[in-house]
Amino acid sequence: MRRLLVVAIVVGLLGAADYGAKAVAENSAAQAIDRRLPGSGPVAVDVHGFPFLLSAIRGHYEEIDVSTPMIRRDPVRFDDVRIRLLDVTLPLGDLIDGSGHASAATARGTAAITETSLEDALKTLNAGIDVSVSRDGIEVSSGSTGITIPADLELRDGALVLIAGGALGSLDLPLPSLAGNLDFGSTRTRDGRIVVTLEGRDVDLLKVQ
Repeated sequence: MRRLLVVAIVVGLLGAADYGAKAVAENSAAQAIDRRLPGSGPVAVDVHGFPFLLSAIRGHYEEIDVSTPMIRRDPVRFDDVRIRLLDVTLPLGDLIDGSGHASAATARGTAAITETSLEDALKTLNAGIDVSVSRDGIEVSSGSTGITIPADLELRDGALVLIAGGALGSLDLPLPSLAGNLDFGSTRTRDGRIVVTLEGRDVDLLKVQ
């Protein structure tokens, strides 16, 4: 009985140590990414897998989630940014002090663009149009013509393209890069916001373009 008690205590202590080390490393990594993302909100990092210390010693992690409520990369503000990094190589020293590189074999995620953010970005292009984003889709209107028509939305060559047709035509809004090798994939409207997917290979969130 005493031996089982000792084993239980040792296991508990090891688990607590692992949890504490994980929390410290996640906080350090979040601060490092935050420093490299000017205009971002607080960054949160969640390292998956147990035991953490074994992954840390190896410098390899199966999955790391990174999120932040906001990243502003002129002229666009991205909200509710969520990125999942898979098959991540990150030496322990780099994880602790935020130096070096964190290379993820693949990454995927999402980011939202609100109606207000989209309109602010379009103003930098002197587009002269208003945009309405709802659950049913997007409408654009022009003050000069008084026309309001539905618009399609797509991603093309790193730009968000509003396709209204007719007198309003189409408009390309170049999207700024968020991090090295992290590209925009597709787009859709959801809950009154534009949601863009993020994807990439050999992605490094400690290398912001």
